[in-house]
Amino acid sequence: SKIVSKKSIWSAEHKITQNDILEQIFDFFQGENSVLHIIPLRYDLGGFHNISNPLGHTDRALHSVFNVIAYNSQDLSYIKSVLHSAHLRSGGFFDPMFLLGSTARLASENSIFIDFGAEFTSVSLWTARGPILINKIPIGGADITKSVAQAFNLPISEAERLKVSGMSLIQTDMDRFTPAD
Repeated sequence: SKIVSKKSIWSAEHKITQNDILEQIFDFFQGENSVLHIIPLRYDLGGFHNISNPLGHTDRALHSVFNVIAYNSQDLSYIKSVLHSAHLRSGGFFDPMFLLGSTARLASENSIFIDFGAEFTSVSLWTARGPILINKIPIGGADITKSVAQAFNLPISEAERLKVSGMSLIQTDMDRFTPAD
């Protein structure tokens, strides 16, 4: 994801409409990436800052901040062609971390979601206004398993068993206690 700022300036007082916002986001659809999600994070007017909805306000300028989630167009075209060859049709594409954050958190809550996949780790940071970061890191659970195996000179199967049984980000009752020295 990428945080993008857009500014529109008018020579006279102007009533802000949906079309003004659409003109600001039109540029996002140019280039080598396909936009999946555009999340408005805030709008600023001349005398008002950090408002959630500028529609109907009158001002000479509109400054908007969006989080744009996009994927490589060639990759999405390949996925569409595979679906087409299997006689399947998609109603659309969605970023999985965006869906997770949109459904698994309270709207007013600041949250972080981490998905440890085999090859990649996906991270999303959310504020009450929406996601401010959605990123994929090219290190995953398989890398952790290999590191455990190498560090303790274990077979991969044993390192995987140790990783799964001993590593958790979920807080337990034992986390409240500090081991004695």
